[in-house]
Amino acid sequence: EIVDNLIPEAEQLRTYFSIEQGSFGNEITKDNQERIFQTFTKDIRSKMLEYNKSNPNKEIDRATQKKIIQLLTAPADKNPIYQALTKERYAVLDSKNQKLVRTLTNIMNEFKGEVDAMDKYVLHKVGQVAETTLANSWNKTVDMFVKNLRITPQQIAETRGDRLLTTELLHTSLDNLTAEKPLYKKITTDLINQIMELDRLIKKTEIDDGIFSNPEEICKLDKRLEQMFQNFETKIVDITGKDKGDMETLLDYMVGPRRSIDIPERAKKWSVKNLYKSMAKERLFSVKSTFFRMLNTLDTYRRVAIGDTSYMNSIKELPRELKEEVVELSKGIGLSAHTADYLTKFFASTNPNPNWEDMSDIKLVNGKTVYKYFHRSVEARKVNQPFNSKIFIDTMGLTYKDPISDETEKAFGKNKALLNEFKEYRNQSYRKLGTYNYIENTVAKVGDSALPTSDKEMFNLLGAAMDEVVSNYGKQAYNTRKWMNIFAPAGAVLLGVTVLSQFFFGRMNPPSPIAKTDKGQINA
Repeated sequence: EIVDNLIPEAEQLRTYFSIEQGSFGNEITKDNQERIFQTFTKDIRSKMLEYNKSNPNKEIDRATQKKIIQLLTAPADKNPIYQALTKERYAVLDSKNQKLVRTLTNIMNEFKGEVDAMDKYVLHKVGQVAETTLANSWNKTVDMFVKNLRITPQQIAETRGDRLLTTELLHTSLDNLTAEKPLYKKITTDLINQIMELDRLIKKTEIDDGIFSNPEEICKLDKRLEQMFQNFETKIVDITGKDKGDMETLLDYMVGPRRSIDIPERAKKWSVKNLYKSMAKERLFSVKSTFFRMLNTLDTYRRVAIGDTSYMNSIKELPRELKEEVVELSKGIGLSAHTADYLTKFFASTNPNPNWEDMSDIKLVNGKTVYKYFHRSVEARKVNQPFNSKIFIDTMGLTYKDPISDETEKAFGKNKALLNEFKEYRNQSYRKLGTYNYIENTVAKVGDSALPTSDKEMFNLLGAAMDEVVSNYGKQAYNTRKWMNIFAPAGAVLLGVTVLSQFFFGRMNPPSPIAKTDKGQINA
């Protein structure tokens, strides 16, 4: 009865560590601790006074009150309750439970060994560190791509620190390159060959990149992971019993929820098994999406340079002024757009009141666009038109929906599977990136053909912006050359000294003759 009246309820105990006490969620300082003890002791004393008033025949005397306070506030090592508990004999597992613990430990150790081996495999294939398959492919492809752009080291050095300057440099380079058929053929063929080489190094039967795959074909990584986790689950269930609930949390965490009731579909993906699957796929998917984005941007420039309206169905009914704006916007998003730009529907350099009387086509001179209305500049003012969805929809159509050029299609050669992947990449980009909901422009969508997706999927689908890829390449190349300029002379001197010293290895000067006098003294 005394305990029930004196010991605070759980809710009351939590208030001692509440935010108002200044210690909840933070490290408890000595001052916090002292204040908490004072508050706690004060409350206990108040409860004892109330108890004595309510129970005059069973009052707690002062000596007992003092012992109660000491009992409740004493440090752990001096607390009588703690000391009594420490003298109690610890529980001992029986032979059955000992065997169960040993078996569980063996299962976990065996499983950890398999996971470690899988870690090494995934790291070798798609890790971010140098000398992995994916990193080597990335470096080789970007190096080839920048060299084919015919950008000089001096231009790279001048623009490496400014993204806007890099974008403008790429605009000019791609305008010149895509205007000439031989140059365009070389860069597209080289880029496609690099993607084919990546496919050869990391086959679809190993890791599915998620862009265009046969749903009936399960890659080796999926098969191996399924087998690993299935074996783990089977062993756990076998030793604990199918109806045992003790291991449900562990299995949910490792394999995925085994009970379908009241579990959101997305939560079923949050298991260790699915995290292993997604890591490799997303790494490969984002890199390959970047390469496809490069190719799609090249194709956009080339379709404009050819001037054939069959490649630009989305804009052929527009007045010339809007055609020029959409063409420039389409080129720009290929070079520098992020997912946020698709969300806000492309702030664009545009005239809210274009000339609708001029319905002529864009003028081309030697494959290069000559604008009548649009003036490209880094300082071009960008505006938002919240009630005009036309610019966004037409830009998405020109970039991702209109057919690719015959020259781009021929560059794939006989590899129809890769060509279909590229077309599916464009289709998914159009349907996923084009259906973002934007509160200020809800009608700016490409239609109701949205594909279920997440922000992370759209981020990986878009890949890296070309201007960032080239800018990072320029910084790395510049820093490498600078490092070599600083240390190469010292290295050359060191190399020369090393080579020269080799000619003297194992050789010593001949000793000087020594003569002795009759008295035994030495004369040099």
